[in-house]
Amino acid sequence: MVIPNIFQGNVLIGTVRIPDASDICKPTGRGFIIALSPFTGGRLDRIFFDVNGDGKFDDNDNTMYNGESTIISGIGFDSSPNAPIFIGNVMQVVKDDGVILSILTQGRAPDMARTSWHEIINQQ
Repeated sequence: MVIPNIFQGNVLIGTVRIPDASDICKPTGRGFIIALSPFTGGRLDRIFFDVNGDGKFDDNDNTMYNGESTIISGIGFDSSPNAPIFIGNVMQVVKDDGVILSILTQGRAPDMARTSWHEIINQQ
C-alpha cells in the first residue's frame, strides 16, 4: 500500500494507484478511489459518490450489473489519484496530471454524543 486508508465517517476510503510501466522515466498510471464498509470489507449499503454530479444520491449514481442497479464502490481515474481530502461532504482529489476534482459524497459523520463519567477514588 502506497497511500494509507482513511475514514470518512463510518466509511473506509482507499486509494489504488496502478502504475504504467511502459516508460520508467515518466511515471504515469491510473487508479481508483474506493469506499467500503470497514466492518465487512464489502460494498456500502447506500450510495456514497455523486457520480453524475447532479447533487443527488439516487439510482442515476448506480451502475447496471447483471441487469440490476448496483451501488458503485469506487471511481476510476485516467491519471493516478493522490489521497483525497474531505471538506464537509466534498471529496477533493488531486491527480498526478495536476487536475483537481471535487466530488460530492454522502459520508456520515459518527453520531455526536455526550459522554460523562464519575471518577471513583479509593480513599483509605
